[in-house]
Amino acid sequence: TFTVNGNLKQALDTPSNGYCTMNPLDRSSSGTAALSNGNTTVTGDGTWQNMRLGTIGVNTGKWYWEMKINSGNNANIHFGIVPETWNMNYSSAYYGQTGYYAFYIGGEKYANGSSSSGSGTFTNGDIVGIALDLDSATKTLSVYQNTQVSGSVVNLDATFDGQFWRPMFMGNNSSATAIGDFNFGNGYFGTTAVSSAGTNASNNGIFEYDVPTGYTALSTKGLNL
Repeated sequence: TFTVNGNLKQALDTPSNGYCTMNPLDRSSSGTAALSNGNTTVTGDGTWQNMRLGTIGVNTGKWYWEMKINSGNNANIHFGIVPETWNMNYSSAYYGQTGYYAFYIGGEKYANGSSSSGSGTFTNGDIVGIALDLDSATKTLSVYQNTQVSGSVVNLDATFDGQFWRPMFMGNNSSATAIGDFNFGNGYFGTTAVSSAGTNASNNGIFEYDVPTGYTALSTKGLNL
């Protein structure tokens, strides 16, 4: 017989379908953002150069994933995408580098090296839905706040057409520990299951909220849908 030690959860990953996680091998030389819970929880360190990237990159398709803001001071978490060619050891602030597309939970959004207001103000406990459209003529990154679209969309520069994009998280814990729990389709935020799964037309993955029409989970099965 076996005795459960710690939190036991059933993952949806199978040999025929592996979901994206955050990559333990991708980090800057100066950053030490920690990973836990099967590499789906990211905990920031004391510097902004502590980015973590997803294990799956895509250059076509429509993709959806979620992140729960576990902890932070509402001004020290970035989440979004960066291209495969991203320079992890960029000497200046990451968000000044071209190809950086992200939302800042304090209310800004970043698009290709410039920033503007209007991404919505997020708080601890919020579940953020991230929708990446690489199929439309104008490719976009959109963010949902809990049950509704926050109204924040960034258009990807056509210069990057054909580029492989990967999910990213960056958080600075200098004022409050920045923690993000990702759900790429396994149905958990950290060790907590989603409370009531939303609709998902692709039948690929379990998410807290409804998956936008035409989008699917970032997984090996999703790559073949």
